[in-house]
Amino acid sequence: MLALALPAAAGQHAIAERAQAVLRFACARQVFDAAGTAASLPSGFALAAVEAETAPGRPPRQHIELAGPHDTRATILVDAFPDGSRSITLTLDEAGRPRLQVLAQASGNGAGEACAIRDARRIDYGGTGSAESIVLLDAELDATTERIPVNPPVPDGSDPGGITVAHVDSGVNYLLPQIARSLARDGAGRILGGDFWDGDKRPFDIDTGRSPFFPLHHGTTVASLLLKEAPQIRLVPLRYPRPDMQLMGDVVRHADMSGARIVAMPMGSRDPADWTAFADAARAAPDVLFVVSAGNDGRDIDADPLYPASLRLPNMLVVTSADDFGRIAQGSNWGVESVDLMVPAERIEVTDHRDDRLIDAGQRLALGQQAQMRADQRDTVNAGCRRKQCRGVEGQRLDREMTEMLLETCAPGNRHDIAGLERGLLGARTPTAHEAERASVPAGHDLADEACLAMEAGADDQAVVMPFHGVRLSAIRTGIQAPFRGNAQDH
Repeated sequence: MLALALPAAAGQHAIAERAQAVLRFACARQVFDAAGTAASLPSGFALAAVEAETAPGRPPRQHIELAGPHDTRATILVDAFPDGSRSITLTLDEAGRPRLQVLAQASGNGAGEACAIRDARRIDYGGTGSAESIVLLDAELDATTERIPVNPPVPDGSDPGGITVAHVDSGVNYLLPQIARSLARDGAGRILGGDFWDGDKRPFDIDTGRSPFFPLHHGTTVASLLLKEAPQIRLVPLRYPRPDMQLMGDVVRHADMSGARIVAMPMGSRDPADWTAFADAARAAPDVLFVVSAGNDGRDIDADPLYPASLRLPNMLVVTSADDFGRIAQGSNWGVESVDLMVPAERIEVTDHRDDRLIDAGQRLALGQQAQMRADQRDTVNAGCRRKQCRGVEGQRLDREMTEMLLETCAPGNRHDIAGLERGLLGARTPTAHEAERASVPAGHDLADEACLAMEAGADDQAVVMPFHGVRLSAIRTGIQAPFRGNAQDH
């Protein structure tokens, strides 16, 4: 074991020494001659490229590339500010892989000693060549005890049972016990989820698309909401294939084969080409409901499309976020044709990838709420009940005739089991007098199907939506101008 550890430690020490040498070079104010050569390059390094970059609203930037020993390449970005100080980003690659990054600040006197390290990180790789962890470094570029796992093994476990819900995102932190025990598994204990970014069976919550050293985390927060509000689900996490979005077709087929009939997708992009494979696969899976975020750019996605939300798919539900007053939330997208539902999703307590509780808001939580509601329905509605394109009529009463129609649709052959339908769909909850008055529901009568309240009634009718905790009915007018058209912040 010690023999294996020594080469790794030696390599880590060597890369730290090279980084320190390049950092001293970067911190000193460099002057290049006509041939583009600096006065004193770090030992063992040669100048590969140097150029000045300018962009509106940004300080002047110097971009320097150095080629070093052992297939090392150093990239130095120096942003110069009016007070003479400079912000420096140094990145070292080894054999084409990102290895170490330093963020530093240099004062205006040009002395290397005045360069202060603000953050430093190293990526450690395993025997297979895949990244294992991000190691936080101190001011001497020595390792601290803080590490960010990148692709850890999935803990052992057994299938929890329940309704299968697939979640396409940046992955989930399955090291958290509450996530691990909710993962859908086969008879051998292997998870049904997968990682279509790395091509393995470890869909860990990490998004390195913007930076391999400072990854983003997103999926765990959404998953925590799903599991909090619908603890009866078995989760199939699918890490999306950012390097090759044509693999989204494989993602859909994987979700379908896993038994998921609800797929949560809090994601999107402006390029429709990213979503052609997804659209084809989704059309080929008509029994799968895709619950998709409308996005949070504060725009009309009918006029300025965002995908996949702007796709016209019959088995896709597009959700946007509302505030506590039933108005579209600040920054949330809208669209008369593209957006189906507006759901209260502001200031909700969730758990992030670090297992910290926080108050979050927005599209991903609205999506999580709708996926949870659909899971609740599938848990109680007869297996023959499929998703319906439903529109309600404002003020329509939930009487016995409507309940019988719902039964006829969702449970053929059980038309007269009205009490069973109400108990199953709604937990036999009776509305308060205030709720009954607001929703025009006879007091003492159980509320029927939360997410598909009324029958088809035309394009300009009301879509009646149950808020997250089922406290009241919120009518959203889908055929009216406000709040779905114009400027979101105007409403």
